[in-house]
Amino acid sequence: IRTNVSCMSKCNYCTYSQNAGKYKEYDIEKLEKELCQIKKIGKTNVIEFIDSTFNVPVHRFKEILRMMIRNNFNFEWHSFLRCQFLDEESVNLMKQSGCKAVHLGFESGNQEMLNIMNKGVKIEDYFKGHSLLKKQKIMTTGLFFIGFPGETFETIRDTINFINTIQPN
Repeated sequence: IRTNVSCMSKCNYCTYSQNAGKYKEYDIEKLEKELCQIKKIGKTNVIEFIDSTFNVPVHRFKEILRMMIRNNFNFEWHSFLRCQFLDEESVNLMKQSGCKAVHLGFESGNQEMLNIMNKGVKIEDYFKGHSLLKKQKIMTTGLFFIGFPGETFETIRDTINFINTIQPN
């Protein structure tokens, strides 16, 4: 299921926002009706939200999660998230709404490489967000680049150390 089109980020490695056009959100009431129809059919166990970044903007993400909790959907869900935008409230809502796993585009464990990629994140934010997910026992998949322009053996080593430290599932 998709709840938005395109992406608000301008990461240097990605052309999705250029190809998909202007960022556009789907109406939450229409999403609710679609999810209610899926629940009524009763044959779906897992929903995959395919937005490039399901949890941005944060206020909308929380509104969707509250809607899912209110409807007591009987399926679990997975999605792509930006780890740096997670807080304790959003991760608690994720767990309550049936989130079992997320895909996290870390890209690198080296701050210099993240800056080159224009990720707009600090490594500390990755540690904070990921620890909140682990606390709620939400499974994580880490997505990384090796060999991005500017990469060195040292930056690769930093990424390997980052992976070994956070230990995504």
